Order: sequence, then C-alpha cells, then structure tokens
Amino acid sequence: MSSFPLELIEEIVDYLGDRKDLKACSLVSRAWVPRCRHHLFADRPFTILPRNIRQFAAFLASPYCTFLAHVQEVDARRYYWSDKDAYFTTIAPLLAQLRVHTLTFKLQVLVTDDNTTTFFHGGFISAFPYTTRLVLSCTFEQTGDSMDAVPARLVDMIAQLPSLEELVMRSCSNSPMAPPAEKAFPPPKLSSIALCHYTVTPILSWLNKFHHLPCLHTLTLPQLRQDDSALIGEIIPLLGPTLRYLAITVELSNDNVDAMHAFDLSHFTSLQTLMLRDESNARYGESATDNEPLIPFLTRLCAPTLEVVCLDLDLAFYAVPEMEHSWDVLDRHFVSSVRFPNLQHIAVKRPALEGAAAAHSILDAPFEWPVAFFGLYSSDRLREMDKLPKHYGQV
Repeated sequence: MSSFPLELIEEIVDYLGDRKDLKACSLVSRAWVPRCRHHLFADRPFTILPRNIRQFAAFLASPYCTFLAHVQEVDARRYYWSDKDAYFTTIAPLLAQLRVHTLTFKLQVLVTDDNTTTFFHGGFISAFPYTTRLVLSCTFEQTGDSMDAVPARLVDMIAQLPSLEELVMRSCSNSPMAPPAEKAFPPPKLSSIALCHYTVTPILSWLNKFHHLPCLHTLTLPQLRQDDSALIGEIIPLLGPTLRYLAITVELSNDNVDAMHAFDLSHFTSLQTLMLRDESNARYGESATDNEPLIPFLTRLCAPTLEVVCLDLDLAFYAVPEMEHSWDVLDRHFVSSVRFPNLQHIAVKRPALEGAAAAHSILDAPFEWPVAFFGLYSSDRLREMDKLPKHYGQV
C-alpha cells in the first residue's frame, strides 16, 4: 500500500467523505496518515476550555503528539474568573507553531488597568499568526462606577492577527472602547467584516483612521444605533466604489435612526450582492402605506454590476393594496437591463407560516406578487427563498 504513488493516495483519500473511512485509511500505512488527518481536522475545531486547557498544554509539549500539525481550527473560550485562566498565556508560545486558519474566540474579561496586557496585548491572542478568519464574542465587565470604566482595547487585540482576512463580530457587550494605538494597523489582507451591535463605530473608525475602508469588499452590518448613523453617513462614500457584497439590517419605520441617509445606496457603484433584512413588521396590527421609505431607499441603488438582491421582509406588513404602485416603481427600476445589465434575480424570503399555509408560495399569496413584480416575474428573475443564503462574511 505504501508503494502507491503519492498522487494516487491523495486522490483516493480526497474522494472519501466519511469520517470512519478516513480513520480506517489512516491505519493502513504511514503514507496515508497526513492526508487523512488533513480531512479529519478540516471541519472539526479543537476546543480549548478552562476545564481541558491543562491537558491541551500537555499535548502541545509532548514529543509523542503527532496530530497537532493538522489542526486548522480552534474554538477557545476564556473566562477571567477561571482559576485556569493563566494557562492561556502559558500555552501561547506553543500554539504559535500550529497553522490555525480559523479562530472562534469567546472572551469574558473584567477590564482593569492591570490586565490590559494579559487579555489585549500579546499573550494568547498573539499565538495565531496564520489565522485568516476570526469569529469573536466579547463580554467586557467593569468594576465600580461607569464613570470610572476602563475602556476595552478590542481593536488592538484584533490588530495582532497579521494574516486576518475575515472578521466576524458575533456579539459584544455595551462597554467603553479604547481608540486604537498608534501602531495598531489593520491586517493588510482584511477585506470582509461582519459587525454586531456596539462594534460598528469602534471597528469602522479604526479602519477609517488607517485608510483601510477601500480594502473591504464584504460588509455585514446590524441595525444601526443612533450613535452609529453619523459615522456611517461619513464613510459610505469611501466604501461605495469597492464594496461587492453588502448585508444590512434596517427598520425603516423606526424614527430613532435615519437609515435612508445612513445607507445611501447610490454610492455603491460596484455592488454585486445586496441582502436586506427589514425588521419593520405588523406586530401591532399596522400595515404599510404608500409613503413607506422602503421603495425610495432601494431605488437609489444603480450599480451596473448588481447580480443578486435578497429581501427579507414581513410580507404581512407590506402586502397591502396601498403599496401596489410602490411595488410597480420598484419593479420598473430593477427590470431595466440598461441600469442592471448583470442582474440575475431578486429573491424574497418566504413568510414563516404554520399549518397548511406553510406550503403556499409567496406567488400564491392574497397580494399578487407576480402582478406587483410583473417585469421581474415575466423575465423569470423573481425568486423566493426559505432563508437568507449563507455568504462569505455573514455571521
């Protein structure tokens, strides 16, 4: 078996998809082991928890552990209150030898002046020089009065990953954030970011400071807070010419944030995909009117590169006769092959219904979507979807 050409061995192993088969093949010959382990660890993160970190440290230090070179993803959870927390700093020099491409990191920190270095500078986070994707969940706790709160150095921590290409902020607590240090340069290949509440202004201000915004091609944003809207309006012209993918969550009926001005879609001249989740809904028995801001908001978009638009709307809110003219305006805007020569389709999310109604298509709804989108429907560019598609950069 071991005399097989290496190319043939790799072809055979690459064809296998079952973990049991891969494990069995790894026992056939030493020559089969590296490729089998590569596939076994490709989608299985190595989880580091306070309760197993001592054993993990022993693995790293042992000359008899031979699988660590194949670990590609680490899922680490660090809590300041754990009596094993010091091990995260201890194992950092050993971790740096691993070629970890994806780091999922859940961090809970009691932010003080004394632990800035422990959690935000050097130490554990500096042990991932090859990581290209960071999925981060942060809880920053404070002691004493909020007026004396020590700002968390979130940006400085992210800046320590030199190979980072994709940043996903899954969650973050509402805590003061320190401005970036003078040399906290963004990773040069960082091109995709997905932000959560309380991280929009700190992260985008950091990228703006170091003139990195034009390097982004993928951006996912939550519903803006009032504090974010001014910054968004300022930086959208800098993002617009280069951004290819934009996913946004808005509530256009919410007066707290002027989403129409914050998200001026006319600046996105190179956009290929727009995913819009509109949280305006009919929770209180209300429905849309003919002056809803959704239509003028969308019709600002005139990117000739546009290929796909995905709309996640509450159809019960918008599917009313008063909106028929507005939908016609939207249909005529997007059906234009002069304006959008590359448009493949517009997809509308299927409503979450129960019982027999769950099987109905949006095209069979009481409000006739084929009539509302006659141009798109007749040109076979109107689609429906059960959920928003996964995309690079999406949380």
